[in-house]
Amino acid sequence: MATKRNKTSHAGVYWRDSKTNGKKDKTFYITYKDENGKNIEVKVGRTSDGCNITFAKDMRDTCISTVKLGTPPPIKRRRKNIFTLNDAFEQYIFSAEKTKKTWKKDEEIYHNHLNLLKDEELISLNQKTFNDLITIKLSEPFKLKHSTVKHILTVAQLIINYAINNELVHNYTNPIGKGRVHMAQPNNQKTGFLTSDAANKILKKLNEQESKLMYNLTVLLLFTGARFSEVASLTWADIDFNTELITFKATKKGNTRSIQISPLVKKVLLYLVQKKTFLVIPSQNNKQILQMPKQWQVIVDKLLPNNKLKSLTKKEEKELGDKDKALRAEQAKKRITIHSLRHTHATWLAKSGEFTLLDIKEQLGHKTTQMTERYAHHIPEDRHKKHNVVFDSFSDG
Repeated sequence: MATKRNKTSHAGVYWRDSKTNGKKDKTFYITYKDENGKNIEVKVGRTSDGCNITFAKDMRDTCISTVKLGTPPPIKRRRKNIFTLNDAFEQYIFSAEKTKKTWKKDEEIYHNHLNLLKDEELISLNQKTFNDLITIKLSEPFKLKHSTVKHILTVAQLIINYAINNELVHNYTNPIGKGRVHMAQPNNQKTGFLTSDAANKILKKLNEQESKLMYNLTVLLLFTGARFSEVASLTWADIDFNTELITFKATKKGNTRSIQISPLVKKVLLYLVQKKTFLVIPSQNNKQILQMPKQWQVIVDKLLPNNKLKSLTKKEEKELGDKDKALRAEQAKKRITIHSLRHTHATWLAKSGEFTLLDIKEQLGHKTTQMTERYAHHIPEDRHKKHNVVFDSFSDG
Protein backbone atom coordinates (compact mmCIF):
# COMPACT_ATOMS: atom_id res chain seq x y z
CA MET A 1 0.00 0.00 0.00
CA ALA A 2 1.35 3.40 -1.00
CA THR A 3 2.25 5.74 1.84
CA LYS A 4 0.63 9.12 2.31
CA ARG A 5 1.44 11.78 -0.27
CA ASN A 6 2.90 14.89 1.43
CA LYS A 7 2.71 18.25 -0.29
CA THR A 8 5.66 20.63 -0.56
CA SER A 9 5.85 24.36 -1.12
CA HIS A 10 6.03 23.75 -4.91
CA ALA A 11 3.09 22.71 -7.07
CA GLY A 12 3.40 19.22 -8.49
CA VAL A 13 6.19 18.24 -6.09
CA TYR A 14 5.54 15.94 -3.13
CA TRP A 15 7.15 13.20 -1.08
CA ARG A 16 6.29 9.94 0.64
CA ASP A 17 7.83 8.28 3.65
CA SER A 18 10.11 5.40 2.72
CA LYS A 19 12.96 3.32 4.11
CA THR A 20 16.49 2.74 2.89
CA ASN A 21 18.54 -0.03 4.52
CA GLY A 22 16.04 -0.10 7.37
CA LYS A 23 16.33 3.64 8.08
CA LYS A 24 13.69 6.32 7.58
CA ASP A 25 13.92 8.09 4.23
CA LYS A 26 11.88 10.33 1.93
CA THR A 27 11.16 9.67 -1.72
CA PHE A 28 10.31 12.64 -3.94
CA TYR A 29 7.80 12.52 -6.80
CA ILE A 30 6.60 15.00 -9.41
CA THR A 31 3.41 15.21 -11.44
CA TYR A 32 2.80 16.99 -14.73
CA LYS A 33 0.62 16.66 -17.83
CA ASP A 34 1.89 15.15 -21.07
CA GLU A 35 1.11 16.45 -24.57
CA ASN A 36 -2.33 14.77 -24.41
CA GLY A 37 -3.24 16.33 -21.07
CA LYS A 38 -2.76 13.05 -19.20
CA ASN A 39 -1.43 13.23 -15.64
CA ILE A 40 2.04 11.73 -15.34
CA GLU A 41 3.60 10.78 -11.99
CA VAL A 42 7.35 10.23 -11.83
CA LYS A 43 9.59 9.08 -9.00
CA VAL A 44 12.55 11.47 -8.83
CA GLY A 45 14.72 10.17 -6.00
CA ARG A 46 15.35 9.75 -2.30
CA THR A 47 16.79 12.08 0.35
CA SER A 48 19.50 9.50 1.07
CA ASP A 49 20.58 9.83 -2.56
CA GLY A 50 20.82 13.59 -2.28
CA CYS A 51 17.41 14.38 -3.78
CA ASN A 52 15.57 17.38 -2.33
CA ILE A 53 12.68 19.74 -3.04
CA THR A 54 14.77 22.06 -5.20
CA PHE A 55 16.05 19.25 -7.40
CA ALA A 56 12.52 17.79 -7.79
CA LYS A 57 11.12 21.21 -8.74
CA ASP A 58 13.87 21.73 -11.32
CA MET A 59 13.18 18.28 -12.75
CA ARG A 60 9.44 19.05 -13.02
CA ASP A 61 10.20 22.36 -14.78
CA THR A 62 12.43 20.47 -17.23
CA CYS A 63 9.70 17.91 -17.91
CA ILE A 64 7.10 20.59 -18.57
CA SER A 65 9.47 22.44 -20.92
CA THR A 66 10.38 19.33 -22.89
CA VAL A 67 6.71 18.37 -23.25
CA LYS A 68 5.99 21.78 -24.75
CA LEU A 69 8.88 21.29 -27.19
CA GLY A 70 7.54 17.87 -28.20
CA THR A 71 10.46 15.77 -26.97
CA PRO A 72 10.24 13.03 -24.34
CA PRO A 73 11.37 14.23 -20.91
CA PRO A 74 14.47 12.41 -19.66
CA ILE A 75 14.22 11.56 -15.94
CA LYS A 76 17.56 11.14 -14.26
CA ARG A 77 18.05 10.15 -10.69
CA ARG A 78 20.15 12.46 -8.56
CA ARG A 79 22.86 10.54 -6.78
CA LYS A 80 24.85 11.75 -3.81
CA ASN A 81 24.18 15.42 -4.35
CA ILE A 82 24.82 17.84 -1.51
CA PHE A 83 22.03 18.91 0.87
CA THR A 84 22.31 22.69 1.20
CA LEU A 85 21.17 25.22 3.77
CA ASN A 86 18.59 26.35 1.23
CA ASP A 87 17.23 22.81 0.95
CA ALA A 88 16.84 22.70 4.73
CA PHE A 89 15.23 26.15 4.76
CA GLU A 90 12.61 25.23 2.15
CA GLN A 91 11.45 22.24 4.18
CA TYR A 92 11.62 24.18 7.46
CA ILE A 93 9.58 27.13 6.18
CA PHE A 94 6.98 24.83 4.60
CA SER A 95 6.43 23.27 8.02
CA ALA A 96 6.62 26.63 9.84
CA GLU A 97 3.82 28.08 7.71
CA LYS A 98 1.45 25.65 9.40
CA THR A 99 2.77 25.78 12.95
CA LYS A 100 4.43 29.15 13.58
CA LYS A 101 2.71 32.54 13.58
CA THR A 102 5.96 34.42 12.96
CA TRP A 103 7.11 32.28 10.03
CA LYS A 104 7.10 35.27 7.66
CA LYS A 105 9.66 37.02 9.86
CA ASP A 106 11.87 33.92 9.72
CA GLU A 107 11.52 33.87 5.93
CA GLU A 108 12.48 37.56 5.73
CA ILE A 109 15.52 37.07 7.99
CA TYR A 110 16.69 34.12 5.88
CA HIS A 111 16.40 35.89 2.52
CA ASN A 112 17.94 39.14 3.79
CA HIS A 113 20.78 37.78 5.90
CA LEU A 114 21.39 34.05 5.48
CA ASN A 115 21.17 33.87 1.70
CA LEU A 116 24.95 34.20 1.34
CA LEU A 117 25.17 30.68 2.84
CA LYS A 118 22.23 29.20 0.92
CA ASP A 119 24.31 27.10 -1.50
CA GLU A 120 26.66 25.78 1.20
CA GLU A 121 26.35 22.10 2.12
CA LEU A 122 24.51 22.04 5.44
CA ILE A 123 26.90 19.66 7.18
CA SER A 124 29.84 21.87 6.15
CA LEU A 125 28.54 24.78 8.24
CA ASN A 126 30.52 25.05 11.47
CA GLN A 127 31.19 27.44 14.35
CA LYS A 128 33.70 29.42 12.29
CA THR A 129 31.06 29.90 9.57
CA PHE A 130 28.72 31.62 11.98
CA ASN A 131 31.43 33.52 13.86
CA ASP A 132 32.45 34.97 10.49
CA LEU A 133 28.80 35.75 9.75
CA ILE A 134 28.54 37.67 13.03
CA THR A 135 31.63 39.71 12.17
CA ILE A 136 30.26 40.52 8.70
CA LYS A 137 26.83 41.59 9.94
CA LEU A 138 28.21 43.78 12.75
CA SER A 139 30.70 45.52 10.45
CA GLU A 140 30.37 47.92 7.52
CA PRO A 141 28.38 48.15 5.36
CA PHE A 142 25.71 46.31 7.41
CA LYS A 143 26.36 47.62 10.96
CA LEU A 144 23.37 45.68 12.27
CA LYS A 145 22.24 45.86 15.88
CA HIS A 146 23.34 43.04 18.17
CA SER A 147 19.69 42.09 18.70
CA THR A 148 19.20 41.70 14.93
CA VAL A 149 22.31 39.52 14.55
CA LYS A 150 21.12 37.42 17.48
CA HIS A 151 17.80 36.92 15.67
CA ILE A 152 19.66 35.85 12.51
CA LEU A 153 21.51 33.18 14.50
CA THR A 154 18.24 32.02 16.06
CA VAL A 155 16.64 31.49 12.63
CA ALA A 156 19.73 29.61 11.40
CA GLN A 157 19.59 27.43 14.50
CA LEU A 158 15.89 26.65 13.93
CA ILE A 159 16.53 25.64 10.31
CA ILE A 160 19.43 23.37 11.21
CA ASN A 161 17.54 21.81 14.13
CA TYR A 162 14.63 21.06 11.80
CA ALA A 163 16.94 19.26 9.38
CA ILE A 164 18.56 17.24 12.18
CA ASN A 165 15.30 16.37 13.99
CA ASN A 166 13.64 15.28 10.74
CA GLU A 167 16.67 13.20 9.72
CA LEU A 168 17.33 15.23 6.59
CA VAL A 169 20.99 15.03 7.57
CA HIS A 170 22.80 12.45 9.67
CA ASN A 171 25.72 12.49 12.13
CA TYR A 172 25.70 16.29 12.31
CA THR A 173 25.64 18.47 15.43
CA ASN A 174 24.14 21.95 15.28
CA PRO A 175 27.18 24.30 15.37
CA ILE A 176 25.06 27.09 16.91
CA GLY A 177 23.33 25.03 19.59
CA LYS A 178 24.07 25.19 23.33
CA GLY A 179 26.08 28.40 23.19
CA ARG A 180 28.70 27.04 20.80
CA VAL A 181 28.69 30.35 18.95
CA HIS A 182 29.11 33.23 21.38
CA MET A 183 28.37 36.83 20.51
CA ALA A 184 29.84 39.41 22.87
CA GLN A 185 27.22 41.72 24.28
CA PRO A 186 27.50 45.41 23.41
CA ASN A 187 28.47 47.77 26.20
CA ASN A 188 25.30 49.82 26.10
CA GLN A 189 24.46 49.84 29.80
CA LYS A 190 23.06 53.05 31.20
CA THR A 191 25.57 55.17 33.11
CA GLY A 192 23.44 58.28 33.67
CA PHE A 193 21.73 58.74 37.03
CA LEU A 194 19.73 61.48 38.74
CA THR A 195 21.05 63.81 41.38
CA SER A 196 18.72 64.33 44.33
CA ASP A 197 17.93 67.87 43.05
CA ALA A 198 17.03 66.57 39.57
CA ALA A 199 14.92 63.78 41.08
CA ASN A 200 12.98 66.25 43.25
CA LYS A 201 12.44 68.52 40.25
CA ILE A 202 11.00 65.65 38.22
CA LEU A 203 8.79 64.39 41.06
CA LYS A 204 7.43 67.90 41.69
CA LYS A 205 6.52 68.34 38.01
CA LEU A 206 4.91 64.89 37.78
CA ASN A 207 2.88 65.53 40.95
CA GLU A 208 1.44 68.66 39.31
CA GLN A 209 -0.09 66.58 36.51
CA GLU A 210 -3.83 65.92 36.62
CA SER A 211 -3.24 62.16 36.52
CA LYS A 212 -0.99 60.85 39.29
CA LEU A 213 -0.13 57.68 37.35
CA MET A 214 3.36 58.80 36.22
CA TYR A 215 4.14 60.24 39.65
CA ASN A 216 3.11 57.08 41.52
CA LEU A 217 5.07 54.83 39.16
CA THR A 218 8.16 57.04 39.37
CA VAL A 219 8.13 57.05 43.19
CA LEU A 220 7.92 53.26 43.37
CA LEU A 221 10.57 52.75 40.69
CA LEU A 222 13.01 55.28 42.13
CA PHE A 223 12.72 54.32 45.79
CA THR A 224 12.59 50.53 45.41
CA GLY A 225 15.04 50.08 42.50
CA ALA A 226 12.64 47.57 40.95
CA ARG A 227 12.21 46.87 37.26
CA PHE A 228 9.16 48.41 35.56
CA SER A 229 7.53 45.00 35.04
CA GLU A 230 8.00 44.18 38.74
CA VAL A 231 6.28 47.38 39.88
CA ALA A 232 3.52 47.03 37.29
CA SER A 233 2.71 43.48 38.45
CA LEU A 234 2.61 44.28 42.20
CA THR A 235 -0.58 43.23 43.99
CA TRP A 236 -1.70 44.22 47.47
CA ALA A 237 -0.76 40.74 48.65
CA ASP A 238 2.87 41.82 48.04
CA ILE A 239 2.55 44.81 50.40
CA ASP A 240 2.88 44.31 54.17
CA PHE A 241 2.15 47.51 56.07
CA ASN A 242 2.89 45.79 59.42
CA THR A 243 6.50 44.95 58.57
CA GLU A 244 6.67 47.83 56.05
CA LEU A 245 8.06 45.59 53.34
CA ILE A 246 7.32 45.18 49.63
CA THR A 247 8.01 41.71 48.21
CA PHE A 248 9.02 41.34 44.57
CA LYS A 249 8.57 37.79 43.30
CA ALA A 250 11.24 35.89 41.37
CA THR A 251 11.28 36.37 37.59
CA LYS A 252 13.54 35.17 34.77
CA LYS A 253 15.62 38.30 35.28
CA GLY A 254 15.59 38.62 39.06
CA ASN A 255 15.41 36.85 42.41
CA THR A 256 12.72 37.18 45.08
CA ARG A 257 13.48 40.00 47.49
CA SER A 258 11.84 42.31 50.03
CA ILE A 259 12.37 46.07 50.03
CA GLN A 260 11.79 48.41 52.96
CA ILE A 261 8.94 50.88 52.42
CA SER A 262 10.39 54.40 52.58
CA PRO A 263 8.23 57.35 53.77
CA LEU A 264 7.40 58.66 50.28
CA VAL A 265 6.59 55.16 49.01
CA LYS A 266 4.32 54.63 52.03
CA LYS A 267 2.48 57.87 51.32
CA VAL A 268 1.84 56.77 47.72
CA LEU A 269 0.73 53.28 48.79
CA LEU A 270 -1.70 54.64 51.38
CA TYR A 271 -3.24 56.81 48.66
CA LEU A 272 -3.47 53.91 46.20
CA VAL A 273 -4.89 51.34 48.66
CA GLN A 274 -8.08 53.42 48.94
CA LYS A 275 -8.88 52.59 45.30
CA LYS A 276 -9.42 48.92 46.26
CA THR A 277 -7.92 47.41 43.10
CA PHE A 278 -6.21 44.03 42.79
CA LEU A 279 -3.05 45.52 41.24
CA VAL A 280 -1.30 48.25 43.20
CA ILE A 281 -1.07 50.51 40.12
CA PRO A 282 -3.44 49.26 37.41
CA SER A 283 -4.27 50.83 34.06
CA GLN A 284 -7.59 52.60 33.52
CA ASN A 285 -9.24 49.27 32.64
CA ASN A 286 -7.71 47.57 35.72
CA LYS A 287 -5.11 45.61 33.74
CA GLN A 288 -1.33 45.55 34.10
CA ILE A 289 0.45 48.60 32.70
CA LEU A 290 2.94 47.58 30.03
CA GLN A 291 5.00 50.77 29.84
CA MET A 292 5.32 54.26 31.23
CA PRO A 293 3.26 56.83 29.27
CA LYS A 294 5.37 58.53 26.59
CA GLN A 295 4.64 61.90 28.18
CA TRP A 296 7.05 60.95 31.00
CA GLN A 297 10.08 61.16 28.69
CA VAL A 298 8.83 64.43 27.19
CA ILE A 299 8.60 66.00 30.67
CA VAL A 300 12.04 64.72 31.73
CA ASP A 301 13.67 65.95 28.50
CA LYS A 302 12.26 69.44 29.10
CA LEU A 303 13.45 69.54 32.70
CA LEU A 304 16.99 68.24 32.12
CA PRO A 305 19.28 70.24 29.77
CA ASN A 306 20.84 68.26 26.90
CA ASN A 307 18.99 65.08 27.90
CA LYS A 308 17.18 64.70 24.58
CA LEU A 309 19.26 63.33 21.70
CA LYS A 310 18.94 65.18 18.43
CA SER A 311 17.04 63.10 15.86
CA LEU A 312 19.06 62.19 12.79
CA THR A 313 17.98 61.00 9.37
CA LYS A 314 19.50 57.77 8.01
CA LYS A 315 21.64 59.87 5.70
CA GLU A 316 22.93 61.99 8.60
CA GLU A 317 23.70 58.84 10.61
CA LYS A 318 25.76 57.42 7.76
CA GLU A 319 27.71 60.68 7.44
CA LEU A 320 28.74 60.71 11.11
CA GLY A 321 32.44 60.18 11.71
CA ASP A 322 33.75 57.62 14.21
CA LYS A 323 34.37 60.32 16.83
CA ASP A 324 30.84 61.70 16.51
CA LYS A 325 29.35 58.19 16.64
CA ALA A 326 31.25 57.44 19.83
CA LEU A 327 30.15 60.75 21.36
CA ARG A 328 26.52 60.11 20.43
CA ALA A 329 26.68 56.57 21.87
CA GLU A 330 28.07 57.97 25.12
CA GLN A 331 25.29 60.56 25.27
CA ALA A 332 22.72 57.80 24.77
CA LYS A 333 24.17 55.88 27.73
CA LYS A 334 23.96 58.95 29.97
CA ARG A 335 20.45 59.93 28.89
CA ILE A 336 17.89 59.70 31.68
CA THR A 337 15.14 57.24 30.74
CA ILE A 338 12.74 55.05 32.72
CA HIS A 339 15.46 52.45 33.36
CA SER A 340 17.66 55.22 34.79
CA LEU A 341 15.41 55.25 37.87
CA ARG A 342 16.62 51.76 38.82
CA HIS A 343 20.19 52.73 37.99
CA THR A 344 19.80 55.88 40.12
CA HIS A 345 18.52 53.86 43.10
CA ALA A 346 21.55 51.54 42.97
CA THR A 347 23.98 54.44 42.49
CA TRP A 348 22.56 56.28 45.52
CA LEU A 349 23.00 53.12 47.61
CA ALA A 350 26.62 52.76 46.49
CA LYS A 351 27.49 56.45 47.02
CA SER A 352 26.05 56.41 50.55
CA GLY A 353 28.90 54.17 51.70
CA GLU A 354 26.41 52.21 53.80
CA PHE A 355 25.87 49.36 51.35
CA THR A 356 28.26 46.67 50.13
CA LEU A 357 28.07 45.23 46.62
CA LEU A 358 26.34 42.18 48.11
CA ASP A 359 23.73 44.47 49.73
CA ILE A 360 23.09 46.19 46.40
CA LYS A 361 22.88 42.82 44.62
CA GLU A 362 20.16 41.68 47.03
CA GLN A 363 18.33 45.01 46.80
CA LEU A 364 18.19 44.89 42.99
CA GLY A 365 17.50 41.15 42.77
CA HIS A 366 20.51 40.50 40.55
CA LYS A 367 21.18 36.82 39.92
CA THR A 368 24.97 37.25 39.94
CA THR A 369 27.43 39.63 41.60
CA GLN A 370 28.93 40.38 38.18
CA MET A 371 25.74 42.25 37.29
CA THR A 372 26.24 44.50 40.32
CA GLU A 373 29.95 45.22 39.86
CA ARG A 374 29.17 48.19 37.61
CA TYR A 375 28.32 50.13 40.79
CA ALA A 376 31.58 49.30 42.59
CA HIS A 377 33.32 52.53 41.53
CA HIS A 378 30.60 54.59 43.28
CA ILE A 379 31.33 53.04 46.69
CA PRO A 380 33.55 55.44 48.73
CA GLU A 381 37.15 54.27 49.13
CA ASP A 382 37.54 53.80 52.89
CA ARG A 383 39.94 50.85 52.68
CA HIS A 384 42.79 52.85 54.22
CA LYS A 385 40.69 53.88 57.24
CA LYS A 386 39.68 50.26 57.83
CA HIS A 387 43.36 49.26 57.57
CA ASN A 388 44.24 51.73 60.35
CA VAL A 389 41.50 50.42 62.63
CA VAL A 390 42.97 46.91 62.42
CA PHE A 391 46.71 47.66 62.63
CA ASP A 392 47.25 51.02 64.41
CA SER A 393 47.05 49.43 67.85
CA PHE A 394 50.22 47.45 67.21
CA SER A 395 53.52 49.00 68.22
CA ASP A 396 57.20 48.12 68.26
CA GLY A 397 58.23 45.46 70.77
